[in-house]
Amino acid sequence: METIHAMLCRHLTPDYQKITLLGQGRQGLIFKAQQVSTGQWIVIKTPTGYPKGLSQAHRDQFNGEARLTAKLHHPHMISILDTGMLPDGWPYHVFEFIKGHTLFHYLQKGNQLSPPTIHRLLGQVLDVLAALHDHGIVHGDLKPSNLMIVKPGTYPHIKVIDFGIGYRSEKPGSHPHQEGTLNYRPPVGLVGSLITPHYDLYAWGLLVLECLVGAPIVPSNIPEIIEQQQTRIGPTLFPPSLRTHPINDLLSFLWQGGEESLTARNLQTQWQALKLPRWPKSFLSKTYPTLHPTQILL
Repeated sequence: METIHAMLCRHLTPDYQKITLLGQGRQGLIFKAQQVSTGQWIVIKTPTGYPKGLSQAHRDQFNGEARLTAKLHHPHMISILDTGMLPDGWPYHVFEFIKGHTLFHYLQKGNQLSPPTIHRLLGQVLDVLAALHDHGIVHGDLKPSNLMIVKPGTYPHIKVIDFGIGYRSEKPGSHPHQEGTLNYRPPVGLVGSLITPHYDLYAWGLLVLECLVGAPIVPSNIPEIIEQQQTRIGPTLFPPSLRTHPINDLLSFLWQGGEESLTARNLQTQWQALKLPRWPKSFLSKTYPTLHPTQILL
């Protein structure tokens, strides 16, 4: 039986060449290819499950990613270029190819971002969230592996990718329960079981802490252990010399719960006015003994 790779090569070859598998995510297969007419590299994404069949729910979710991504054009968000179906009705999307590494890759390799870089990159992520939320869209799966770090010039910048489980927040009934990656999901007791923009903001707050310390704040993927690890998120996470720093107030929604007035826009205003601290090395070595930064990305 013909594979999805063979199907893509056979039916898309007039427009695309050198189609090779890059990887597989929870919702789809990712292929890299070269557009014949322009010579540029692109990414082709197809749903998982070929050729067994595609449930209507899975098809709707896959096509929803294209609609959500196409709705908003932002310099720090992946762009969709095309969408279509193979002769047997199997859908595919074509995205820009982003040359770089994920934030997960950088941190996993033991790299540590400098505070100015964290401020710039996470500020860009927050700007994407603000734009999404303004349009009634929730990303729903913000995490290091969905953030690409690219460095086309002097300074690196961020591209937010993978809107596979994103949804429109004005239609909460479409995704009534929490999805996304367990480690970056907020406790139900903090935000409730419905996905709201606070879902993205909680994940963003964890990313800030994770970048500052260079290690996952909630490293487990076991629900019971995650609950225990989430309870340690609070003022005591900060070294004594930084517990009076404004970042404590800015990130307090991680352990106190967010008021309804908390939005990506007003969080962005606070973030822009903030000067990030540099953690004392002694605090890092005691709190995260497995952390051995090998490179500072400026």
